[in-house]
Amino acid sequence: MLNDSALKVSPHGSFKVSQLCKNVAICEATKGDRYDWGNATETEPAFLVYLGCNEAELSGYLKTINTFYRGEWCEVRKPKYLKDFKAEIKIRGMQRYSDTHAFGLDYLVKSESAKPTKKAVAKQPENKYIITLDDCLEDIGANFIYAESEYSHVPPFVLIPLMFEAVNELIDQFSSSPEKYVSHALRQKIDEAVSEYLAAA
Repeated sequence: MLNDSALKVSPHGSFKVSQLCKNVAICEATKGDRYDWGNATETEPAFLVYLGCNEAELSGYLKTINTFYRGEWCEVRKPKYLKDFKAEIKIRGMQRYSDTHAFGLDYLVKSESAKPTKKAVAKQPENKYIITLDDCLEDIGANFIYAESEYSHVPPFVLIPLMFEAVNELIDQFSSSPEKYVSHALRQKIDEAVSEYLAAA
Protein backbone atom coordinates (compact mmCIF):
# COMPACT_ATOMS: atom_id res chain seq x y z
CA MET A 1 0.00 0.00 0.00
CA LEU A 2 2.63 2.53 1.07
CA ASN A 3 6.38 2.72 0.72
CA ASP A 4 7.91 1.52 3.96
CA SER A 5 11.20 0.88 5.69
CA ALA A 6 11.33 -1.97 8.21
CA LEU A 7 12.39 -0.86 11.69
CA LYS A 8 11.83 -4.14 13.53
CA VAL A 9 10.54 -7.68 12.97
CA SER A 10 9.64 -9.78 16.02
CA PRO A 11 11.75 -12.93 16.60
CA HIS A 12 8.72 -15.15 15.94
CA GLY A 13 7.50 -13.08 13.01
CA SER A 14 4.21 -12.14 14.71
CA PHE A 15 4.59 -8.43 14.03
CA LYS A 16 6.58 -6.03 11.88
CA VAL A 17 7.27 -2.33 12.51
CA SER A 18 7.68 -0.19 9.38
CA GLN A 19 8.38 3.51 8.93
CA LEU A 20 6.08 5.08 6.30
CA CYS A 21 7.43 8.64 6.42
CA LYS A 22 9.67 10.71 8.67
CA ASN A 23 7.25 10.80 11.61
CA VAL A 24 4.81 7.93 10.97
CA ALA A 25 5.41 4.23 11.60
CA ILE A 26 3.09 1.24 11.96
CA CYS A 27 3.26 -2.11 13.70
CA GLU A 28 1.42 -4.78 11.70
CA ALA A 29 0.22 -8.08 13.18
CA THR A 30 1.60 -10.39 10.51
CA LYS A 31 0.21 -13.65 11.96
CA GLY A 32 -3.42 -12.77 12.55
CA ASP A 33 -4.95 -10.23 14.95
CA ARG A 34 -3.77 -12.02 18.09
CA TYR A 35 -3.52 -8.70 19.94
CA ASP A 36 -7.16 -7.81 19.13
CA TRP A 37 -6.35 -4.46 17.52
CA GLY A 38 -9.59 -4.77 15.56
CA ASN A 39 -8.71 -2.99 12.30
CA ALA A 40 -7.70 -5.90 10.05
CA THR A 41 -9.38 -6.27 6.67
CA GLU A 42 -9.84 -9.31 4.47
CA THR A 43 -6.61 -8.55 2.64
CA GLU A 44 -4.48 -6.54 5.10
CA PRO A 45 -3.41 -7.11 8.71
CA ALA A 46 -4.36 -5.24 11.87
CA PHE A 47 -1.98 -2.47 12.90
CA LEU A 48 -1.02 0.20 15.41
CA VAL A 49 0.22 3.65 14.41
CA TYR A 50 3.16 5.56 15.89
CA LEU A 51 3.27 9.31 15.26
CA GLY A 52 6.40 11.29 16.15
CA CYS A 53 6.13 14.93 17.19
CA ASN A 54 7.55 17.56 19.51
CA GLU A 55 5.92 18.49 22.83
CA ALA A 56 4.37 21.70 21.48
CA GLU A 57 2.48 19.70 18.83
CA LEU A 58 0.97 17.10 21.19
CA SER A 59 -2.27 18.90 22.02
CA GLY A 60 -3.07 19.63 18.38
CA TYR A 61 -2.29 16.10 17.23
CA LEU A 62 -4.39 14.48 19.97
CA LYS A 63 -7.40 16.64 19.12
CA THR A 64 -6.97 15.88 15.42
CA ILE A 65 -6.66 12.12 16.00
CA ASN A 66 -9.74 12.00 18.25
CA THR A 67 -11.83 14.27 16.01
CA PHE A 68 -10.92 13.19 12.48
CA TYR A 69 -9.34 9.73 12.73
CA ARG A 70 -11.60 8.35 15.48
CA GLY A 71 -9.09 5.89 16.88
CA GLU A 72 -9.92 3.81 19.96
CA TRP A 73 -7.22 5.34 22.17
CA CYS A 74 -3.91 7.17 22.13
CA GLU A 75 -0.90 6.85 24.40
CA VAL A 76 1.84 9.50 24.57
CA ARG A 77 5.22 8.03 25.42
CA LYS A 78 8.96 8.44 25.06
CA PRO A 79 9.88 7.52 21.45
CA LYS A 80 10.55 3.83 20.94
CA TYR A 81 10.74 3.78 17.14
CA LEU A 82 10.72 7.43 15.98
CA LYS A 83 13.72 8.56 17.97
CA ASP A 84 14.24 11.85 16.12
CA PHE A 85 11.26 13.28 18.00
CA LYS A 86 10.59 14.34 21.59
CA ALA A 87 7.37 12.33 21.87
CA GLU A 88 5.68 9.39 20.18
CA ILE A 89 1.89 8.96 20.05
CA LYS A 90 0.79 5.33 19.95
CA ILE A 91 -2.62 5.05 18.27
CA ARG A 92 -4.92 2.04 18.30
CA GLY A 93 -7.99 1.54 16.11
CA MET A 94 -7.19 3.82 13.17
CA GLN A 95 -8.61 2.57 9.88
CA ARG A 96 -6.21 1.96 7.02
CA TYR A 97 -8.08 3.92 4.34
CA SER A 98 -10.11 7.12 4.58
CA ASP A 99 -13.86 7.13 3.99
CA THR A 100 -16.81 9.40 4.75
CA HIS A 101 -16.72 8.35 8.42
CA ALA A 102 -13.09 9.11 9.25
CA PHE A 103 -9.63 9.80 7.91
CA GLY A 104 -7.34 6.80 7.69
CA LEU A 105 -3.67 5.89 7.73
CA ASP A 106 -3.38 6.76 4.03
CA TYR A 107 -4.42 10.37 4.69
CA LEU A 108 -2.18 10.67 7.75
CA VAL A 109 0.90 9.63 5.78
CA LYS A 110 -0.04 11.89 2.86
CA SER A 111 -0.62 14.96 5.06
CA GLU A 112 2.50 14.43 7.20
CA SER A 113 4.68 13.81 4.13
CA ALA A 114 3.42 17.05 2.57
CA LYS A 115 4.46 19.21 5.51
CA PRO A 116 7.57 21.29 4.85
CA THR A 117 10.68 20.22 6.72
CA LYS A 118 12.53 22.76 8.77
CA LYS A 119 15.75 23.68 6.99
CA ALA A 120 18.95 24.14 8.89
CA VAL A 121 19.97 27.79 9.01
CA ALA A 122 23.05 29.57 10.25
CA LYS A 123 22.73 30.61 13.86
CA GLN A 124 21.66 34.21 14.16
CA PRO A 125 22.28 36.56 17.08
CA GLU A 126 19.65 35.95 19.74
CA ASN A 127 16.66 38.28 19.66
CA LYS A 128 14.32 37.74 22.58
CA TYR A 129 11.54 39.73 20.86
CA ILE A 130 10.96 37.27 18.02
CA ILE A 131 7.77 35.21 18.24
CA THR A 132 7.86 31.85 16.43
CA LEU A 133 4.46 30.57 15.32
CA ASP A 134 5.59 27.39 13.55
CA ASP A 135 4.55 25.05 16.35
CA CYS A 136 1.34 26.75 17.46
CA LEU A 137 -0.64 27.68 14.34
CA GLU A 138 -1.93 24.13 13.84
CA ASP A 139 -2.96 24.03 17.53
CA ILE A 140 -4.81 27.32 17.04
CA GLY A 141 -6.55 25.82 14.00
CA ALA A 142 -7.51 22.73 16.01
CA ASN A 143 -8.93 24.89 18.81
CA PHE A 144 -10.91 26.91 16.25
CA ILE A 145 -12.35 23.71 14.74
CA TYR A 146 -13.17 22.37 18.21
CA ALA A 147 -15.12 25.57 19.00
CA GLU A 148 -16.78 25.79 15.57
CA SER A 149 -18.29 22.33 14.98
CA GLU A 150 -19.42 23.20 11.44
CA TYR A 151 -15.75 22.81 10.39
CA SER A 152 -15.26 19.46 12.14
CA HIS A 153 -14.58 17.69 8.82
CA VAL A 154 -11.49 19.82 8.10
CA PRO A 155 -7.99 18.85 9.37
CA PRO A 156 -6.32 21.71 11.31
CA PHE A 157 -3.28 22.10 9.04
CA VAL A 158 -5.59 23.33 6.25
CA LEU A 159 -6.29 26.44 8.35
CA ILE A 160 -2.65 27.32 9.12
CA PRO A 161 -2.40 30.19 6.55
CA LEU A 162 -5.72 31.62 7.75
CA MET A 163 -4.77 31.38 11.43
CA PHE A 164 -1.57 33.25 10.54
CA GLU A 165 -3.72 35.93 8.93
CA ALA A 166 -5.85 36.11 12.07
CA VAL A 167 -2.78 36.53 14.29
CA ASN A 168 -1.56 39.36 12.03
CA GLU A 169 -4.94 41.07 12.31
CA LEU A 170 -4.74 40.87 16.11
CA ILE A 171 -1.23 42.32 16.06
CA ASP A 172 -2.48 45.22 13.92
CA GLN A 173 -5.31 45.86 16.36
CA PHE A 174 -2.92 45.70 19.30
CA SER A 175 -0.41 48.06 17.68
CA SER A 176 -3.18 50.60 16.99
CA SER A 177 -4.72 50.52 20.49
CA PRO A 178 -2.37 48.72 22.89
CA GLU A 179 -4.10 50.19 25.94
CA LYS A 180 -7.18 48.02 25.21
CA TYR A 181 -5.17 44.80 25.54
CA VAL A 182 -2.95 45.55 28.56
CA SER A 183 -4.17 43.66 31.62
CA HIS A 184 -4.22 45.16 35.11
CA ALA A 185 -1.26 43.00 36.16
CA LEU A 186 0.77 44.08 33.12
CA ARG A 187 -0.11 47.73 33.70
CA GLN A 188 1.33 47.41 37.20
CA LYS A 189 4.56 46.09 35.70
CA ILE A 190 4.62 49.02 33.29
CA ASP A 191 4.23 51.45 36.18
CA GLU A 192 7.07 49.73 38.05
CA ALA A 193 9.36 49.86 34.99
CA VAL A 194 8.59 53.56 34.46
CA SER A 195 9.23 54.32 38.13
CA GLU A 196 12.60 52.51 38.02
CA TYR A 197 13.57 54.40 34.88
CA LEU A 198 12.68 57.80 36.35
CA ALA A 199 14.48 57.01 39.59
CA ALA A 200 17.65 56.13 37.71
CA ALA A 201 17.44 59.10 35.31
